[in-house]
Amino acid sequence: MIAVIADDLSGAAEIAGLALRYQLSVEMTTFVKSQTDADVLVVSTDSRSMNEEDAVAVTKRTITAILKLNPTLIYKKVDSVLRGHILAEIEVQLKEMKLDKAILIPTNPSLGRTIVEGQYYVQGKLIHETAFAKDPEFGVVDACVIRMVRGDKDRVSVIKNEQSLSSDGIFIGEVSCKDDVKVWAASAVNREILLAGAGDFFIELIEANAIGIKSSEISFKVIQNEFPYLMVSGTSFTQNSEAIRKVQLDGGPVSYMPDSVYSSNEIMDDEIERWSDEIVSLIQKQGSAIIAIDNRIKASAEALYLRSATAACVKKVMDKIHIKELYVEGGSTAAAIIDQLGITNYFPETELARGVVRMRVKYNQSFYITIKPGSYPHPAGVFSFAKSDINTAI
Repeated sequence: MIAVIADDLSGAAEIAGLALRYQLSVEMTTFVKSQTDADVLVVSTDSRSMNEEDAVAVTKRTITAILKLNPTLIYKKVDSVLRGHILAEIEVQLKEMKLDKAILIPTNPSLGRTIVEGQYYVQGKLIHETAFAKDPEFGVVDACVIRMVRGDKDRVSVIKNEQSLSSDGIFIGEVSCKDDVKVWAASAVNREILLAGAGDFFIELIEANAIGIKSSEISFKVIQNEFPYLMVSGTSFTQNSEAIRKVQLDGGPVSYMPDSVYSSNEIMDDEIERWSDEIVSLIQKQGSAIIAIDNRIKASAEALYLRSATAACVKKVMDKIHIKELYVEGGSTAAAIIDQLGITNYFPETELARGVVRMRVKYNQSFYITIKPGSYPHPAGVFSFAKSDINTAI
C-alpha cells in the first residue's frame, strides 16, 4: 500500500486522480483508518489552513498512525507553489520516521512550474509577478525558494540533480523540465529518504518503483452531471472568477455572497439563512446553482471567515434540498464544506482534468463530490449545465 499525507484537500484529490491513471484503487480520508483495502490511501490533514503549531501536531498524529499500517511507500504531498507550513511538517515527519534527509520536489513542469537557480517560475515568470502574489493567506512576495518556505541555509538547501544527497538535511531539487523530475525520482528508489513534493514527482515515483499499470495515454473523461447540481467557488484567481462572472452575465444561476455576509466577519445565522434560500430557489428553477465570492470587492474579510460562511451556507442548502452533485473549487473551501457535512471517506472514481477528481461519498451512493484546486483550469465544458438553452429544472 502507498500512503500519502496531503496538507490540503484539493492536493489530496489531485494525487488520487493521478493514482487512478495507474489502475490503482484509491481511498481518500480525513483521518487514518486502522485498515484499508485500497492500493493507495490518501489522507488530507488540511494543515495548510491551520497555524503552524496545529499543523505540526496534526502531521505528527497522522504519520504516527500511518506508520502502524506498514505502507511500502510514504509520500508527503505539498503545495506545488510552496504555500503552507512545509518545513515544519517535514521536520516532524523526519523525526517520527527516524530519517535524516528529505528530498522535496514541489514543482510541476507539466504545468509550467519550475525552479531554476533557486528561483521559482510559473510559465516563465517569477512567481511573485503572477496571480500567486495575491493569495489571501500565503501571498508570494519573493521568488527565492528558500525564502518561500520561510527557511534559511542551515535548515534547507536547493540543489541541482547532479548533486548528491550524501549529507543529512532537507533538500529542494531544482527542476526545469520533466526529465529533471524523473532523475530525482530514480535517485530516491530504495533509499531511506523522506519523499515530498507535488503531483509530477508522485507520478515519477510511481514509474520509478514500477507500481500499477499505466494507461496507454491520459484520457480525461466527461461526466454527465447529476441534478440537482451545486458548484462552489472558493478561489481568488481572476481567470476562474471571470468565468463565473460570464455565466452570471449570460443569465446563469449564480449567487454571490451577499454584502451583509461578506462585511460581517461574524457568521450571522439569519443572513446565511436568507442566502441559502436564494440558492435553493435558483436550484428549484434551474436545477443548478453556483455559489461564489465577488473578487471585485475589496478584500477586507479574512479568508477563514469567508470559507466558514460559505460552508455554513452550503450546509443549509443541502439540508433543504437533496444535492446529487457538488463541485468545489479551492482546497480550503472544500475542507470547510466537508467538515460541515460530516464527510470523512471518499472513493475517487474519475479524473476529469489534472487535479479535478470526481468522487463517490461513502454511505451515500447517490451523492458525488468533485474537488478542483483553485489555481488549476476547469475541465472543458464544466459550465455547460448553466446554459440557458438547457432545461435542468427539477
